[in-house]
Amino acid sequence: MFSGIKATGADHGRHVVLGDWRFEPDRNMLWQGETAHRLENKQARVLLYLLAHAGEVVGKDALLSFVWDQKFVGDDVLTVAVSHLRKTLGDNARQPLYIKTEPKQGYRFIAPLDPAQRARAQHLLFPEASEQSQLEATPAPQRVVLLMAGLVLGVILFWAVLSPSFTDPAPTESNLMSEAQAKLSGQTVEEWRDAYRLFSKAVQTDSGLADAYSGMVRAQLKILSGRGDLLYEARAEMRDLLLKAAASAPDKAEVPYLLATIYFHIFWDFDAAETQFQRALSLRGDAPQFWSGYAQFRLALGDFSGALDALDKARALDPLLHGSVQAVWLLNMQRRYDDAQLALEKLLQVQPDTLLYHVSAQALHENRGDDLRSFEHLARVLALAGFPEQDRDRADRLFRQGGLAAVYGWLAESGTARRDIGQYDAPLSLARYAIKAGDHGAALDHLDAALAARQRELLWIGVDPKYDPLRADPRFQALLRAIGLPQARPQQAS
Repeated sequence: MFSGIKATGADHGRHVVLGDWRFEPDRNMLWQGETAHRLENKQARVLLYLLAHAGEVVGKDALLSFVWDQKFVGDDVLTVAVSHLRKTLGDNARQPLYIKTEPKQGYRFIAPLDPAQRARAQHLLFPEASEQSQLEATPAPQRVVLLMAGLVLGVILFWAVLSPSFTDPAPTESNLMSEAQAKLSGQTVEEWRDAYRLFSKAVQTDSGLADAYSGMVRAQLKILSGRGDLLYEARAEMRDLLLKAAASAPDKAEVPYLLATIYFHIFWDFDAAETQFQRALSLRGDAPQFWSGYAQFRLALGDFSGALDALDKARALDPLLHGSVQAVWLLNMQRRYDDAQLALEKLLQVQPDTLLYHVSAQALHENRGDDLRSFEHLARVLALAGFPEQDRDRADRLFRQGGLAAVYGWLAESGTARRDIGQYDAPLSLARYAIKAGDHGAALDHLDAALAARQRELLWIGVDPKYDPLRADPRFQALLRAIGLPQARPQQAS
């Protein structure tokens, strides 16, 4: 559904400054002012490698070997990664400002980079080598002092750990789980990683602890949120942990529901997901969130009637869902625009003048063909998302000159205007902008990149009205086949 709005402005962790940009490789984030752009892990590794070798030609083989760790992959994965970096930086392959292609050789980072920033990139890329070079650069007498101090400190710590006065009591299973759940409810990646480690310890304490196995999976889902390629790489581990949880507690409904979510969102194994959804619902048919998740699943497969039935069951169990963002979204995807409008009016009562409300309203009116009302809400979205006044004025001028298509064209091309405005993360957001702008070739290119990144929101492209202009294109049909989605748009549910 609609992705969340990201916090901006904080200077987290170690970073490299390149012109107007700040790159945080530990978090896979690029910042321009207060505007954040999240990169996939391998894209961030490519950028960091290029920065560490700024001004030098970096061969494709070197990049593939370092970033993809000797795995057998073709040049196309590198091409996609570089293409995404260029789009994020607002770069142009024909007239590059940042990354230049050296024919038959590789790539070169050509933007001016301060030597101190290049050194920082090298340290972030090869921390062990940097620390060793710093030690070797230390005068010999000082090196001896440092080594002796380290030795003494190590002995002190060794005896401190063994000493009863320094040893904490062994944590109990309940204490571990309580602390792990508290960490999992935190807001930072560090807290979620702590949660994963604590759940792992709980498993070692009692291998039959189903909540610990499922907790490890929930922590992984949070840590890797928005990074479809890494979630895909971790899919087998998460599945196996949940199967252990299911064996330990076969009547715990949350486990098959989490398994269903994994099979649906990450494996794209729809038969396995259906089996697990049915198992969860048979155990807890009174859980509205289970029916709500199942409605999203049936909708992705083009089963409008099944999705509507599941949504009705969810809303019967939880009346608040009648005026929820999800209700508006599901009904909008089903082209039940009058019903979606009623749900939107209820949402307005719960969340007046909020970003989620205006995103929902903007999408609904765009699908209905009411571009004027759609832009009114889009303008409010831009304001609530923190776009500067000059950008909002420009969007207004473009709309008056060329309608929504002109505004979306600007959003697709602008390197500074890609905040999260409810259109998901790039590259899928760029595909959606390009569709409305009329650049279907670019839209399909971005969709291919989204497939390579395994963006979860691709699961609904088979039913989303946004993609109607592309449905007859063979490339779009091939994309649906790659995901395993139905080829034809289903009929509206009655």
